[in-house]
Amino acid sequence: LEREHDLGAAALVVALVAVTACGEDPPPASDTDACMQLEMGPYTQLSATTSRDVSTPTVADDGNAYTVTLTGSGFGYVKIDATAGRYVFYLDRGLMVNALEGAGTPATASSATSSDACTTIKGRHEVTLGAGAVYLGLMSDGGAPVNLVVAAP
Repeated sequence: LEREHDLGAAALVVALVAVTACGEDPPPASDTDACMQLEMGPYTQLSATTSRDVSTPTVADDGNAYTVTLTGSGFGYVKIDATAGRYVFYLDRGLMVNALEGAGTPATASSATSSDACTTIKGRHEVTLGAGAVYLGLMSDGGAPVNLVVAAP
């Protein structure tokens, strides 16, 4: 009986290891939340500016999706008043994005064109920001407005 118990326990351990090794990691919770926000809102309408100044509209990690009307060509800017930490910017279209800190210093970002959480995410841009005003540039593609979600620490 003891030998059967040992064999049963060993088989269970092998099965658990096999299941764990074959399983995929779920997408980050922020990706799942961004999917819901991009698909269902609530939406805040705003227009990007061609300059980075006091007239640039502000976005935040506030549970909203921002519907951003872009400029005719080039980069259109929105601003985030960042606390130091990692941010993820989600878009429902694949646009070029840049994040400029302080006096225009580019922040290093890693980008992906999708997420395993849903097909709505067409751009996922992860960047570590310092504290202060950061201007997020969205390259116009001549299309309709783009939806943006901000996830912060």
